[in-house]
Amino acid sequence: MALDAATLALTAAELKATLTDAKIAKLFEPTRDELVLTLRTRTDTYALLLSARSGSARVCLTEESFENPETPPSFCMLMRKHIQNGRITSVHQKDSERIIEIDIETLNELGFAVSKRLIFEIMGKHSNIVLTDISTGKIIDAIKHISIDVNRVRQILPGLVYQYPPVQDKIPFKKVTENTSIPADPKGIQRTIGGISPAFAEEL
Repeated sequence: MALDAATLALTAAELKATLTDAKIAKLFEPTRDELVLTLRTRTDTYALLLSARSGSARVCLTEESFENPETPPSFCMLMRKHIQNGRITSVHQKDSERIIEIDIETLNELGFAVSKRLIFEIMGKHSNIVLTDISTGKIIDAIKHISIDVNRVRQILPGLVYQYPPVQDKIPFKKVTENTSIPADPKGIQRTIGGISPAFAEEL
Protein backbone atom coordinates (compact mmCIF):
# COMPACT_ATOMS: atom_id res chain seq x y z
CA MET A 1 0.00 0.00 0.00
CA ALA A 2 1.28 3.47 -0.88
CA LEU A 3 2.55 5.62 1.96
CA ASP A 4 0.03 8.40 1.43
CA ALA A 5 -0.49 11.44 3.66
CA ALA A 6 -3.28 9.79 5.65
CA THR A 7 -1.06 6.82 6.52
CA LEU A 8 1.85 9.17 7.15
CA ALA A 9 -0.19 10.99 9.79
CA LEU A 10 -0.29 7.77 11.83
CA THR A 11 3.43 7.23 11.27
CA ALA A 12 4.22 10.76 12.47
CA ALA A 13 2.15 10.26 15.62
CA GLU A 14 3.98 7.01 16.41
CA LEU A 15 7.41 8.55 15.83
CA LYS A 16 6.51 11.58 17.95
CA ALA A 17 5.44 9.39 20.87
CA THR A 18 8.53 7.19 20.59
CA LEU A 19 11.35 9.56 19.63
CA THR A 20 10.66 12.92 21.29
CA ASP A 21 13.71 13.77 23.48
CA ALA A 22 15.78 11.01 21.85
CA LYS A 23 19.46 11.75 21.20
CA ILE A 24 20.96 11.25 17.74
CA ALA A 25 23.86 8.97 18.65
CA LYS A 26 24.97 7.91 15.16
CA LEU A 27 24.14 8.69 11.56
CA PHE A 28 24.85 6.69 8.40
CA GLU A 29 24.14 6.93 4.67
CA PRO A 30 24.12 3.28 3.52
CA THR A 31 23.00 4.16 -0.02
CA ARG A 32 22.85 7.35 -2.06
CA ASP A 33 19.22 8.10 -1.16
CA GLU A 34 18.95 6.75 2.40
CA LEU A 35 19.81 7.86 5.91
CA VAL A 36 19.78 5.76 9.08
CA LEU A 37 19.76 7.50 12.45
CA THR A 38 20.62 5.62 15.63
CA LEU A 39 18.54 7.21 18.38
CA ARG A 40 18.79 6.70 22.11
CA THR A 41 16.07 7.44 24.63
CA ARG A 42 16.37 6.94 28.37
CA THR A 43 15.26 3.34 28.03
CA ASP A 44 15.76 2.17 24.46
CA THR A 45 17.81 2.45 21.27
CA TYR A 46 16.09 2.79 17.89
CA ALA A 47 17.13 2.92 14.24
CA LEU A 48 15.17 5.37 12.11
CA LEU A 49 15.26 4.85 8.35
CA LEU A 50 14.64 7.75 5.98
CA SER A 51 14.56 6.47 2.41
CA ALA A 52 14.14 8.85 -0.52
CA ARG A 53 14.53 6.07 -3.07
CA SER A 54 12.29 6.53 -6.09
CA GLY A 55 10.30 3.31 -5.83
CA SER A 56 10.30 2.79 -2.07
CA ALA A 57 10.38 6.13 -0.28
CA ARG A 58 9.44 5.64 3.37
CA VAL A 59 10.15 6.61 6.96
CA CYS A 60 10.04 3.99 9.69
CA LEU A 61 11.74 2.45 12.67
CA THR A 62 13.70 -0.59 11.54
CA GLU A 63 15.61 -3.57 12.88
CA GLU A 64 17.25 -4.17 9.50
CA SER A 65 21.04 -4.24 9.29
CA PHE A 66 22.73 -1.98 6.73
CA GLU A 67 26.15 -2.18 5.15
CA ASN A 68 27.70 1.27 5.31
CA PRO A 69 30.43 2.55 2.94
CA GLU A 70 33.95 2.73 4.37
CA THR A 71 34.16 6.41 3.45
CA PRO A 72 31.02 8.36 4.44
CA PRO A 73 29.48 10.41 1.60
CA SER A 74 29.73 14.19 1.85
CA PHE A 75 26.05 14.60 2.78
CA CYS A 76 26.46 12.12 5.62
CA MET A 77 29.50 13.99 6.93
CA LEU A 78 27.63 17.29 6.83
CA MET A 79 24.66 15.75 8.66
CA ARG A 80 26.98 14.43 11.34
CA LYS A 81 28.47 17.88 11.75
CA HIS A 82 25.10 19.57 12.16
CA ILE A 83 22.82 17.15 14.03
CA GLN A 84 24.79 14.24 15.53
CA ASN A 85 24.47 14.38 19.32
CA GLY A 86 21.45 16.62 18.90
CA ARG A 87 18.12 15.99 20.65
CA ILE A 88 14.80 15.52 18.87
CA THR A 89 12.28 18.04 20.17
CA SER A 90 9.39 17.33 17.81
CA VAL A 91 8.19 15.04 15.03
CA HIS A 92 5.19 16.17 13.03
CA GLN A 93 3.48 16.03 9.67
CA LYS A 94 3.25 19.21 7.61
CA ASP A 95 -0.51 19.89 7.39
CA SER A 96 -2.06 17.13 5.24
CA GLU A 97 1.00 16.72 3.05
CA ARG A 98 3.39 13.81 2.52
CA ILE A 99 6.03 15.60 4.55
CA ILE A 100 7.52 14.64 7.91
CA GLU A 101 9.45 17.25 9.87
CA ILE A 102 11.88 16.38 12.66
CA ASP A 103 12.99 19.32 14.81
CA ILE A 104 16.38 18.96 16.48
CA GLU A 105 18.08 21.01 19.17
CA THR A 106 21.86 20.89 19.07
CA LEU A 107 24.97 23.00 19.75
CA ASN A 108 26.95 24.94 17.17
CA GLU A 109 30.72 25.29 17.00
CA LEU A 110 30.64 28.02 19.67
CA GLY A 111 28.56 25.93 22.07
CA PHE A 112 25.32 27.87 21.60
CA ALA A 113 21.99 26.06 21.27
CA VAL A 114 20.59 26.09 17.73
CA SER A 115 17.54 24.50 16.13
CA LYS A 116 17.63 22.51 12.91
CA ARG A 117 14.80 20.87 10.99
CA LEU A 118 15.11 17.65 9.03
CA ILE A 119 12.40 17.69 6.36
CA PHE A 120 11.50 14.44 4.65
CA GLU A 121 9.41 14.78 1.48
CA ILE A 122 7.78 11.54 0.33
CA MET A 123 6.86 12.18 -3.30
CA GLY A 124 7.81 9.18 -5.41
CA LYS A 125 10.78 9.91 -7.64
CA HIS A 126 10.85 13.48 -6.27
CA SER A 127 11.33 12.35 -2.64
CA ASN A 128 14.02 14.23 -0.77
CA ILE A 129 15.69 14.73 2.61
CA VAL A 130 16.43 18.37 3.42
CA LEU A 131 18.18 19.88 6.44
CA THR A 132 17.27 23.49 7.27
CA ASP A 133 18.09 26.09 9.89
CA ILE A 134 14.85 26.89 11.72
CA SER A 135 15.88 30.46 12.60
CA THR A 136 16.54 31.49 9.00
CA GLY A 137 14.52 28.94 7.05
CA LYS A 138 17.52 28.40 4.80
CA ILE A 139 18.58 25.05 3.38
CA ILE A 140 21.81 23.69 4.86
CA ASP A 141 21.89 20.79 2.42
CA ALA A 142 19.75 18.12 0.78
CA ILE A 143 20.35 14.55 -0.24
CA LYS A 144 19.12 15.54 -3.73
CA HIS A 145 19.93 18.96 -5.17
CA ILE A 146 17.24 20.44 -7.43
CA SER A 147 18.56 23.22 -9.66
CA ILE A 148 16.65 25.69 -11.82
CA ASP A 149 17.47 23.52 -14.84
CA VAL A 150 15.40 20.74 -13.28
CA ASN A 151 12.61 22.80 -11.70
CA ARG A 152 12.05 26.48 -12.49
CA VAL A 153 9.45 26.88 -9.73
CA ARG A 154 11.18 25.31 -6.74
CA GLN A 155 14.92 24.80 -6.25
CA ILE A 156 16.48 22.79 -3.41
CA LEU A 157 20.04 24.05 -2.99
CA PRO A 158 22.21 25.01 0.01
CA GLY A 159 21.76 28.66 1.00
CA LEU A 160 18.27 29.07 -0.49
CA VAL A 161 15.23 29.61 1.70
CA TYR A 162 13.27 26.35 1.84
CA GLN A 163 9.90 26.43 0.11
CA TYR A 164 7.26 23.76 0.51
CA PRO A 165 5.94 22.00 -2.61
CA PRO A 166 2.89 23.67 -4.21
CA VAL A 167 -0.39 22.74 -2.52
CA GLN A 168 -2.94 20.86 -4.62
CA ASP A 169 -6.39 22.32 -5.18
CA LYS A 170 -8.11 19.67 -3.09
CA ILE A 171 -9.71 19.37 0.34
CA PRO A 172 -7.00 18.25 2.83
CA PHE A 173 -8.00 14.89 4.31
CA LYS A 174 -7.64 16.31 7.84
CA LYS A 175 -10.38 18.85 7.10
CA VAL A 176 -12.95 16.35 5.87
CA THR A 177 -16.06 16.28 8.10
CA GLU A 178 -19.39 14.47 8.01
CA ASN A 179 -20.78 17.45 6.09
CA THR A 180 -18.15 17.37 3.33
CA SER A 181 -19.59 16.49 -0.07
CA ILE A 182 -17.55 13.60 -1.48
CA PRO A 183 -18.12 11.71 -4.78
CA ALA A 184 -18.98 8.04 -4.45
CA ASP A 185 -16.43 6.70 -6.93
CA PRO A 186 -12.69 6.22 -6.16
CA LYS A 187 -11.47 8.57 -8.92
CA GLY A 188 -13.89 11.24 -7.77
CA ILE A 189 -12.64 10.85 -4.19
CA GLN A 190 -9.06 11.32 -5.34
CA ARG A 191 -9.97 14.39 -7.39
CA THR A 192 -11.66 15.93 -4.35
CA ILE A 193 -9.66 14.84 -1.29
CA GLY A 194 -5.94 15.46 -0.96
CA GLY A 195 -3.49 13.11 0.72
CA ILE A 196 -4.97 9.70 -0.03
CA SER A 197 -3.73 6.97 -2.36
CA PRO A 198 -5.75 5.10 -5.03
CA ALA A 199 -5.88 2.05 -2.72
CA PHE A 200 -7.26 4.17 0.12
CA ALA A 201 -9.83 5.78 -2.19
CA GLU A 202 -10.90 2.34 -3.43
CA GLU A 203 -11.49 1.17 0.14
CA LEU A 204 -13.53 4.28 0.90
